[in-house]
Amino acid sequence: MMPEHKLPKIGWGDVVAVGTRAIPKEGIRRLELNDVADELGVEEAAVKYWFEYIGQVLVAVLEIRKNWFLDEARARMAPFETQTERMRAFIELSAADHDAIFWIELWRLATTDESARRARQSLADSYRRIIAGMVRAGQRSGEFGPASPDKVALVLAALISGFSVNATLGDPEVTPEVMLDTLLGVAERLLGVEFASSAT
Repeated sequence: MMPEHKLPKIGWGDVVAVGTRAIPKEGIRRLELNDVADELGVEEAAVKYWFEYIGQVLVAVLEIRKNWFLDEARARMAPFETQTERMRAFIELSAADHDAIFWIELWRLATTDESARRARQSLADSYRRIIAGMVRAGQRSGEFGPASPDKVALVLAALISGFSVNATLGDPEVTPEVMLDTLLGVAERLLGVEFASSAT
């Protein structure tokens, strides 16, 4: 009887945890699945059971971060009754959570990898949808002006991304305070509303 070959007991989460630590240090172009396997003390085949290539690990990390962000955003917005307050809470969280190192790596990969390009679009759409949804809700309640919800979402998401990249790269002019002040100012002009300070 042929001996039964079993993969070492590592899980999807084990691989993603190593990717979360290793990608910021090594960069997506230098890191390989065998590096992840070495870190876990297993054969590369065990890692390939979960992921075919390192770009998929990066996407998984970003999906987890996206879900955390949206869960945290919903929790922060939940106590507020108006869309104006909720929009401010969302923008405040965006300015506070401005580390874009994984996004930078995904953008780099997406320039040459079609699956990474699709993953980037899907992730970006998730953030834009929640902003556009708040705009539509605020327009229904009479809080926001007649701006295009999708265009507002596109502008704010692009500003958040741009500021986050500069902050991640250490631009001394781009602080969380500058990011928050600018985002709120642009949102006020786009939506025809004035934001009051939210309770934290």
